Amino acid sequence: MSRKPSLRAPKIRGSLEELSLTELEERAEISGVTIALCSIAANSVAGVRFDEARLARSSLAGTSLKSPSWLDVRFDSCDLSGAAWEGPSLTRVELHDSKLMGAQWPEAQLEDVRFVGCPMSYAAFWSAKLARVVFERCVLREADFQAADLSGVEFIDCDLSLANFADAKLAGADVSSSDIQGIRLGHREVQGLVINREQAVVVSKILGVTVKG
Repeated sequence: MSRKPSLRAPKIRGSLEELSLTELEERAEISGVTIALCSIAANSVAGVRFDEARLARSSLAGTSLKSPSWLDVRFDSCDLSGAAWEGPSLTRVELHDSKLMGAQWPEAQLEDVRFVGCPMSYAAFWSAKLARVVFERCVLREADFQAADLSGVEFIDCDLSLANFADAKLAGADVSSSDIQGIRLGHREVQGLVINREQAVVVSKILGVTVKG
């Protein structure tokens, strides 16, 4: 059996310029910086680009961004709750212990992205495309992945209870170590989904299948 390709980590230098940032402007290009302890505002701002950056204990909660781009970025203990980012592009990005409750990222393009220890209940990734993405120890209760392409995505020790996978592509997606009680999916979506034996009973009930013995 072929091994899944490894995620590419963010390419970030050890020493970056410190930047204090309070607001994002239209088509701002921000690169080679460390941002810490900042509360950043943005309302319907388009075309923002971050390239090689570290954000720590900073807030982007409630920001509204159109087509933002994040390349080689690491978030540590940040707050992105309620962030409404339309069509965001994230490449080689890591988010550690960062809040994304109620974040809405429709039509997101995520490549080589890792979420670790992130509270993400009610987050929405409608029609998103995820390639080489890992969710590890994340709370994704009632998260919405409707019509998203999650092929090959790994959910490691996550809470996916009541999550919505309707019309999602799940070929090779691995939820075998996660809580999937009450998830929403149908016969088509379950094709190729990686689950464990106990989860097979849960999925069978969802699909209306009776398992004897």
